[in-house]
Amino acid sequence: MRRLIIAAAVLALSAGSALAHFAYLVPSQGKVQIVLSENLKPDEDVDIAILEQARFFARDAAGHETPLALHKQDHALESQYPEVKTALLHGSCEAGVMQRDKIKPFLIRYYPKSIVGNPLAAKTTLGGETPVELIAVGTPGALKFQALIKGKPAGKVDVTVLLPDGKSQKVVADAEGMTAAFTAPGQYAAWFKTTEPAEGEAGGEKYEEIRTYATLVITVPAP
Repeated sequence: MRRLIIAAAVLALSAGSALAHFAYLVPSQGKVQIVLSENLKPDEDVDIAILEQARFFARDAAGHETPLALHKQDHALESQYPEVKTALLHGSCEAGVMQRDKIKPFLIRYYPKSIVGNPLAAKTTLGGETPVELIAVGTPGALKFQALIKGKPAGKVDVTVLLPDGKSQKVVADAEGMTAAFTAPGQYAAWFKTTEPAEGEAGGEKYEEIRTYATLVITVPAP
C-alpha cells in the first residue's frame, strides 16, 4: 500500500507543462466515476486502490446527505447517486506523502465536488465545512468560478479550468476569488490548491507541508 501511495503522489505532482493528476467526481446518467487523472477520463497508469478508503456523499436540495457506495472498476471507482433534480456530490481523500529534489515532504489532500443538474443552483455550496472549494457563479454564457478557503473568498489564487473543447486554461482569480467569465456551454472541470506548513505523518511517511486541492466538475447548458 505504501508503494501505491507514493506512486500516486508522484503522478499527482508531475513536473512539466502537462496537467497534473487530480481526483475528480464525474457524473453521467445516474452514475458517478471517481478518477485520479489529468482529465476527466480514467488513467490506465493509476491504481485507483489509493482512493478506496475515501468517503463520498450526495446532498439534495433539502440538505439530506446519502453516502455513496463505491465499487472498484479497472482504473476508477464508481457509484450510483439518488435521482434528484439537482444534487451536490462531494467528499475528501488523501494521496499520501511525496518528497522530490529539495522540496519539503508534503501531504496531498483532495476535496472533489461535482454538481448534477443546475450548476448555478443556490444550494450547491459546502461553505465553511470544507477547507477548500470551487463554486460556479454567473449565468450560462457568462460562467465564472470562485475559489473559497473555509467558505471565504481566496483572492489571487491560480485556478486551472478544463474547457468543454478539451483544452485547459490557467487564470488568476481576483481579490474575491473570482475568475474571468467563460462563454461556451458543455462540461467543465476546474481546480486550485492551497499550501500550508504542517508537521505530521501519513502512511508511515513524515511531512512538513500540506497541499490541499479543490476540484469541481459541472455541465453548463447553452444560454
